[in-house]
Amino acid sequence: VALFQYMICNADWDYSILHNVKAFISGSSRKKIIVPYDFDYSGFVYTGYAKVNLDYNQKDINEPVFLGAFYDETALNKTLNLFKAKKEKIFSYCKNLNYLTKGNRRNVQTCLKSFYKSIERKKFAKSTFLRKRPAESM
Repeated sequence: VALFQYMICNADWDYSILHNVKAFISGSSRKKIIVPYDFDYSGFVYTGYAKVNLDYNQKDINEPVFLGAFYDETALNKTLNLFKAKKEKIFSYCKNLNYLTKGNRRNVQTCLKSFYKSIERKKFAKSTFLRKRPAESM
């Protein structure tokens, strides 16, 4: 979810307080599923009323801000590879959003190009998305 939100330049969500995300428990597996919603402040949607998130020093609505954390490099790489594998489908789908204006479609393509350029840079991806696990409380 955090990487998706980063891709669409959305800094208007917070998992810890369930702001613009819902948490569900999946049937018998008891796996937690996080579903994001309300993307009107994302650079991807680019509404006229969207504002930057000053809490994270965002300077432009199209500036991605990573609000998640990967604590495991294997999990990070698996997630990055999933996005990379879907790259052509995502670009194709977004290019054909005919209900958007040409300007909005161009903006979506710009966000996507920036996202994919950033995740191809291994050092950048690792330093931006990978975190040390917080120390356990005593």
